[in-house]
Amino acid sequence: MGATKFVLFIVEGETDELALGRALTSLFASGEHPGPRFGIVRGDITSVHALGAGNPASTIKKRLVDAVKEFLAKDKLRVTDLDAIVLLSDTDGAFIDDSLVVFDADEPRCSYFEDRIETSSVASLRQRNQCKSSCLKTLSRTHELTCNKRKIPFKAAYMSRNLEHALSDYSGRATQQKKYDLARKFSKKYGTDVIGFLELLAFLAPVGSYQDSWVYVARDNNSLLRGSNMKQTLEALPSSPIKAVSSL
Repeated sequence: MGATKFVLFIVEGETDELALGRALTSLFASGEHPGPRFGIVRGDITSVHALGAGNPASTIKKRLVDAVKEFLAKDKLRVTDLDAIVLLSDTDGAFIDDSLVVFDADEPRCSYFEDRIETSSVASLRQRNQCKSSCLKTLSRTHELTCNKRKIPFKAAYMSRNLEHALSDYSGRATQQKKYDLARKFSKKYGTDVIGFLELLAFLAPVGSYQDSWVYVARDNNSLLRGSNMKQTLEALPSSPIKAVSSL
């Protein structure tokens, strides 16, 4: 038999792994799969503008593959060790209509609400939303990535508006310390509670399939509402830990 493969989660920061690492490891292990690994890109790869002219969505797959290669090289792993690649991304409300990005002179960054985003940099935020939503739409239709001439199954999971909002129902602007505190609390609560974790994912999930989940989040102001398609993403993996657990 060949070596057991793992799922690689590409995430924005350390708190993603801190919050989800134990819970996902417990879930995969209960289905007799090895735990996943996390590649941290330290930033939002879907909001990085391509150099020069052109739509950044046209380069998002290449940038993602480059991040995968960098992670594999750092940990001395091979592409053949991968069972699948999952990108975990915040939605940041990126799919809303431009009219829902509202000017507020006293808001130097942005504040998120269920029906709008307030900011003093309206044009910049609208441009961010266009870049991010176009990248996410491209990735939602991508079912495999070619890495070192090998095709690896791929899925994109989202947390709306962000990790803290989706997992902990925290809608305020979180400091870095608050993000760590919420991640630790989540890990402590769900780290070994596979059933509780699955129940939360089911609660957060929109109705329908993986593709349905992306249609849903791109509609109206749904990318500002609490939710995640992690359940559909895990179900769609080649060696789905959810399906494996359900069959036990």
